[in-house]
Amino acid sequence: MNATGNSSLKSRLGGLLNTQFSSTMFTWQEIFKMLFPLILDMFFINVINMLTTSMISSSSQASVAAVSMINPITTLILCLLNAIAAGGTVVVAQYKGRGDTVRINEAAGHTLLITMGISLVICSLLIVFASPVVHLLYGNAEPLVITKSVQYLSGVSVSLIVFSVYSAIFAIFRGLGETKICLNLTIIINVSYFIFSFIFINILKLDILGTVLALILARILGASVSFFYLFLKKKRLLYLKLKDIFHFDAGIFCSMLKISIPFGSEQLFFYGGSILVQKYMVDLGTASIAANAIATSLFGLAYAAPYAVGNLATTVIGQCVGAGKRDLARWYGKKLIYLGTGLVILSLIVFIPLMPWLLNAFHPDPDTVPLILRLMWIAIIPMPFFWPMSNIMPYTLRSAGDAVYSSVVSLITMWAIRVFAGYIAAIPLGYGVEGVWVCMSLEWVVRFFFFLARFKGKAWLNKQTI
Repeated sequence: MNATGNSSLKSRLGGLLNTQFSSTMFTWQEIFKMLFPLILDMFFINVINMLTTSMISSSSQASVAAVSMINPITTLILCLLNAIAAGGTVVVAQYKGRGDTVRINEAAGHTLLITMGISLVICSLLIVFASPVVHLLYGNAEPLVITKSVQYLSGVSVSLIVFSVYSAIFAIFRGLGETKICLNLTIIINVSYFIFSFIFINILKLDILGTVLALILARILGASVSFFYLFLKKKRLLYLKLKDIFHFDAGIFCSMLKISIPFGSEQLFFYGGSILVQKYMVDLGTASIAANAIATSLFGLAYAAPYAVGNLATTVIGQCVGAGKRDLARWYGKKLIYLGTGLVILSLIVFIPLMPWLLNAFHPDPDTVPLILRLMWIAIIPMPFFWPMSNIMPYTLRSAGDAVYSSVVSLITMWAIRVFAGYIAAIPLGYGVEGVWVCMSLEWVVRFFFFLARFKGKAWLNKQTI
């Protein structure tokens, strides 16, 4: 194709993107300038998680089983922190849409203080009671797996205290739409985690202790760099000072709680359900636990790019609502679902041919490979049809202030389908871990219809956050 043809194609593509994504709030270039760092952000997170899981797998099947058992607990705490920070993201985004610089700084200070305070309390308790928690939840597991689980839970809890600083600052910049800074922070924390993991697990052979040390050091580095961006690099709308962190404003605090409490409750019960799922998976044996962990890690790569659209929705919808342009928020909500669906299809086109090669990186036992592949296909087949609406739309609703509806739907479908129906399928009916994954896919289908109905209505656009 000659230069004229290339120019014509580029012009037509630009015109199409302008029609689909440009508005009085954002140009299509600004939308994709925010999206690409978010995609790379999710990609780095999931690739590094996959690589570190593969390194843990190379240590022993008991190690990967221990990490898989504890991950729902630590992920629960991490998601609670992210839920608190998400309240800050939405409030910061809406104040940016309104153009209120003073309140942006105050909202950022509240986000940092509250996230750090809650993390310190919860994680300190987990450190002290790590052994009783593991024995209570997974007492039927093999003794070696229990020992490794206690070590992992104690160490990860220490790292989460540090991570709360990183999480809060990350949320602040996401609300501002500074996704390039978010990408830089993600690269730093995840690449350092991979390097430390390689040293401690592959070279020094420290097994679970190596994983814990890698997490702690990487999160210390990430928190330090995030502080540099927050306090030393002056951004357009953020000039945070230490006094802003300790200044309390009841209005901003309540605005954050409108988002954080429903979302935090959702995360609490959602991952509480995941812990129950993991608990009855123990009865299926170490091989099933390991297969589930590897399949989950692999599947994270398939939804990394479309999941980034949900994070983009937090910024875009939040700023539209903050500016009082609610019709525009609905317009972007629809466009982002289309964008997410396109990215799901593109991701699967790339991911499926690579799946056998990626699986080999985990060094799985030969007997578990067919099970892992079956789990992957159970999720891949319905994903283009139901995943985008069921997983991206909650971000749109929450960013407009409709956090209660999205949380209630997520909780009911999680417990009724993935936990209760998953248990029936896995244990009494004898379908094992495959039954759990079928129920996970069924959960997407049910959520699809609930969120579609809500989005078509007007109630979600009539919520008041700030």
